[in-house]
Amino acid sequence: MYKIFKRNKKRLSVILYNARINDMTLNEYRIILHRLQESKALRKKYKKFGVVLDWANAEFDPGLGWLMVQEYVKSTKREEGHIAVFTGINDLPADVKPLFESQFLGSQNDK
Repeated sequence: MYKIFKRNKKRLSVILYNARINDMTLNEYRIILHRLQESKALRKKYKKFGVVLDWANAEFDPGLGWLMVQEYVKSTKREEGHIAVFTGINDLPADVKPLFESQFLGSQNDK
């Protein structure tokens, strides 16, 4: 254990310092760093392989008027990806506008 701390003393000191500044525990700060690394790796995959939007499983929230669509990386399994949020009909791509136009117009009439 001593060798591990001695070898990584500088990095561990910086992590502890940053966690203390942000009023976090070491474990909370480590989780945030891990999620940041995962997000960065996913963005690299997006650039390399491209993104597919799953329009078939899109969900519309009538209260907020938002359309949420899952983004997938083309070459990987379906579990990983982000959620794209479209707040208006003008944000949608032209080829899918007719599919969701009635939902956006219906939510605007309710307000």
